[in-house]
Amino acid sequence: HPKTIAGRLISSAMFFLTLVIIASYTANLASQLTISKSQPIISGIDDIKNGKVPSNRIGLLVGSASLEYYLTELSGGNPNYYPLYSRDQIYQSLLDDKIDVGFIDTGNAEYMTNDVYCNLTIAGSGFNVGIFAIPMRKGWIYGNDLDVALLLLRESGDLNNLYAKWFQYKNCPDNSVSTAAIDSRALIGLFMVFGIVCMLSIFIFAWGKLHMTKKLTGRIYRIIDSLNKKCHSAREDAKKISHDSEIRELEAVNIGNF
Repeated sequence: HPKTIAGRLISSAMFFLTLVIIASYTANLASQLTISKSQPIISGIDDIKNGKVPSNRIGLLVGSASLEYYLTELSGGNPNYYPLYSRDQIYQSLLDDKIDVGFIDTGNAEYMTNDVYCNLTIAGSGFNVGIFAIPMRKGWIYGNDLDVALLLLRESGDLNNLYAKWFQYKNCPDNSVSTAAIDSRALIGLFMVFGIVCMLSIFIFAWGKLHMTKKLTGRIYRIIDSLNKKCHSAREDAKKISHDSEIRELEAVNIGNF
């Protein structure tokens, strides 16, 4: 255990520094684990092709173009999928953990995952892009007007605005995971504070040593002065004794002469 003020100060600073570093590491580890768990199990259609998801956990709408694509491009005609009979059943089966993935058209999936089923997400980008058309009666008198109106909507950008409004605007709350780890700037500031505390401890230690040196020097000076005084007193006493002895000898000589 440190006994000096400087030692206690450094020990306290090192304790808090270690505590913060351990807390930062724990927060980083927890964030990485949480993020890894929140990521989709697949990143796109390639993972389906590579068999990352069991075929009986893939939901497909019976009679849809997605089913035809799956049988033609992925399973080689093997009907080893999980059959579903409505779009709502696809979403509900995902929520009930009956299937892991489902095939559905992009527009419907974007709208539903952004506005209705907030616990679901779209994995990867679209595939098997098709062309949609608007059926009408032959010889309809408003056919040309409809073509012109659709062309004007496309050129003016209104179609893109409608698409963004109904399919890309997200009403669901953002559940993205944010990390609580300490960034490098905060750690640099922490080490700077620790360095300042160390410098303060060194200053306190040096000041204490200097103060002790001054006290020791003063004590030595006092001892030397005391010794000088004693030596001077001893010399004076010796001179006095010698003088008294000479006087007694002279008195003895004078008495002998008489």
